[in-house]
Amino acid sequence: MTIENREPVQIFDTEAGFAPVKNLIAIGDPNVQNFGGRWWMFVGAAHAGEKVNIFSASLPPGAPLSSDEWTITTVHGDPTEAAPLVEHPEEGRWDEWLHTPSYANGHAGDGGTGPCERIYYTGSQAAPDGERLFSIGVLERNGEVWRRREEPVLRGSGERTNVLEPKVIWSQGKWRMWVMATAKEAGPDDLPDYQIHYLESDDGIGGWSDPQILFDEDDNFFDAVAIETGGGSEMVVARAPNMFGTPGFPSQGLWWLCSLEPSGDRACWSARPVPLLDADHGARWYASGTYGPSITYGDTPADRDTLYVFFTGAAVPDPDPYVLSIARLTVHRPELTGDRGNHQPRGAAG
Repeated sequence: MTIENREPVQIFDTEAGFAPVKNLIAIGDPNVQNFGGRWWMFVGAAHAGEKVNIFSASLPPGAPLSSDEWTITTVHGDPTEAAPLVEHPEEGRWDEWLHTPSYANGHAGDGGTGPCERIYYTGSQAAPDGERLFSIGVLERNGEVWRRREEPVLRGSGERTNVLEPKVIWSQGKWRMWVMATAKEAGPDDLPDYQIHYLESDDGIGGWSDPQILFDEDDNFFDAVAIETGGGSEMVVARAPNMFGTPGFPSQGLWWLCSLEPSGDRACWSARPVPLLDADHGARWYASGTYGPSITYGDTPADRDTLYVFFTGAAVPDPDPYVLSIARLTVHRPELTGDRGNHQPRGAAG
């Protein structure tokens, strides 16, 4: 099954740089949201000092998602300095690196303070064995200021001690999270061993349900992002990028599924994920993998039937494994029918 006329467009390219911004080294993990009358993109980025933090970019007010006019948010008075959302935690903290942001707004729960805006993220720290340990944290918005909670809201458990790539929505009175769980992130010469877990919580901070396996290690998906639409729920999944050119890695790309509701039950979602993008046979700048997707429909009469998939593209490692791009893929609105196993986007040929 193939998708016609679906070549992604690069928005940010690490190899080309981010002029006039000078303090960013690499950029990825886009999360695209509309609020305040414009489109915003939250990203994880490596910056000067070899640290990783969360930054933002935006389109001009009123610009549609088809626009390429994304501008990185900079420090007031200095267009060369990208502004992080929060101050960088001190070295050695559980989240000495902050990345993979996921914006959600909802209710803080019965004991909370009412409606709130949050950015869930992966926090990681170096471990003595040279690996990194991953947990999930959250930023909360207070006026125009984002504040970081000191402790993680979710840690790994059992043999899968690491959780990362959170994708969160607030729906039907609950905070719902899809997250990747693993014993370790695949390094050079490693093959991935990943599961996608689903959890829910009343307040989005504690009381998370026991994880439910949505995709197991046979699927080996690295990301699963869901949105709600008028006809149900839609999801795009991606596998971990092959950053080091390791033989035997799973095929790379983006796939689409749908369900009648946001769920952690695999039986509720399309039986056969529909391929949207084949990275293995794509352009060099994303041929090592496409990951960290964010999905949304446009908000103008011209593009309300267009699904926009923003993602990170990893270039073929020659020699640097972390030449990343942020890109946009457009897909016609999928048809949602009663037969979940046969949903496919318009324009798909099989």
